[in-house]
Amino acid sequence: MVCSGCYDETDLMTKPTLKTLLAGGGLVATWLAVTPSDTTAPKAGVTTVDRARPGGALLADDLAAEEAKLRRHDNLPPRSSTRNPFRFGAKQTAATLSHPGTAAAPLAPTEAAQPAQPSLSLSGIAERKTPQGPVRTAIISGEGQLYLVTEGEMVAGRYRVMTVESDAVTLGDERGAEIRLVMH
Repeated sequence: MVCSGCYDETDLMTKPTLKTLLAGGGLVATWLAVTPSDTTAPKAGVTTVDRARPGGALLADDLAAEEAKLRRHDNLPPRSSTRNPFRFGAKQTAATLSHPGTAAAPLAPTEAAQPAQPSLSLSGIAERKTPQGPVRTAIISGEGQLYLVTEGEMVAGRYRVMTVESDAVTLGDERGAEIRLVMH
């Protein structure tokens, strides 16, 4: 009986040999992929200046000049930042840009911000008959949620259902403000 996928000891390519060849081939492929093809060509965006002597050493003058340039840069005081991480989207004025050390004039106070109206809408009302009378459940959608609530329950974690009528719902928030949702 001949098995085409069976391992035979007489094969020239044994499993350990095959694994070694594959691992070695992978290493060679990786080495070729990361080795630059031309090491003498300058990199893009880098300017090269040939200041070396025939022996390969930099001239002492050039080395001293580079050292002095670095020392001048190290002695500069740090610039004060005009960035305020707690103000988003604020534009810098021309006065702030021309005199970064001076403080900008305070902005005029705006009117008291009105609380944003909720993005809630009344989708429907379900009514169930009980011996005590009808019990209505409001179906409210908004803020990526669907709420099935009765009187006294919370909506969106900040509004309490005050009343559920046959065509409208009254919500109240913690400040006492009321919002009326009407079915369309």
